[in-house]
Amino acid sequence: MKVEVVQVGMVQSEVVQVALAQAEEAQEEVEQLAEAQVEVVQAEKVQVEVVQAEKVQVEVVQAEEVLLEVEVEVVQAEEEPLEVLLEGVLAEDLLVEVVQAEQVQVEVAQAEEAQVEMVQVEEVQEVEV
Repeated sequence: MKVEVVQVGMVQSEVVQVALAQAEEAQEEVEQLAEAQVEVVQAEKVQVEVVQAEKVQVEVVQAEEVLLEVEVEVVQAEEEPLEVLLEGVLAEDLLVEVVQAEQVQVEVAQAEEAQVEMVQVEEVQEVEV
């Protein structure tokens, strides 16, 4: 009976050792899974940071678009005084042309008067002759 008890004890001892070894392996697997979960969480955090960085890039592009729109408005605002100046120059050119046309009219009138005077002088000369 002693042999049977020793054998039973040895079998139980081996079973306990196998169970302990399996438990240790299971604990190692649990620890590895926990580490893997930590890595997954860290990877997810990185993905969140990437998405946030992409959002920031979108905001930067939108800000650049707004800046370009403002620059266009500034250029247009700078062009308006130039257009007014150009219109003023054109108006002055037209005024110069009007004055020149009036001078031509005055010269024409003077020439007509001179012709009339010449005709009168000729008539007077004919009458005297």
